[in-house]
Amino acid sequence: MPVLLHKLEEASSRYPLEKPAESLGEARTAGQQTAYLCHNPKDLYLAEGLQVLLRDRGWNVYIDWEEETMSETATSEMAEKSQARIRECDWFLYLATEASISSRWSFWELGYAEGVKTFDAILVIPTKDDNEVWYGGELLQLYRHIEVTSSQRFGAFRPGEDRGVLVADLSVPAAKL
Repeated sequence: MPVLLHKLEEASSRYPLEKPAESLGEARTAGQQTAYLCHNPKDLYLAEGLQVLLRDRGWNVYIDWEEETMSETATSEMAEKSQARIRECDWFLYLATEASISSRWSFWELGYAEGVKTFDAILVIPTKDDNEVWYGGELLQLYRHIEVTSSQRFGAFRPGEDRGVLVADLSVPAAKL
């Protein structure tokens, strides 16, 4: 089942959490998996909620607007910083919402991630709104994705498979050569 948008909104009420790791090295020393979260800025609360839920599972999720040096408008400097973070993080997460699937920037980041990460390191998070509308379904045929399991935990699934692994049990993917 996709992640329900209202569940992400509810989780965002717990943002900010404890102080996140200052650096990727610090996060890895603490045993945390690191992830770059691709999302649309219109989905601020959804991104915060996903960050909270994944931190509950031992992940350190990077959101670009949390970095003071990032600008609100797309610039070449911002693109370079995003590219560096995408390369540095263990995972690339694509939060699929109505806003992100219509965003050229989000698809630019996804395309960049395809070039520097293995396919196993790219995870789509499909979402569903209160009207039962799914977002990101078309991407599930290409990438692994995170969904809510029957036991209400996050599971990662390969395209076309209904058995996966719990997100908490995912191993850091091999680096792309």
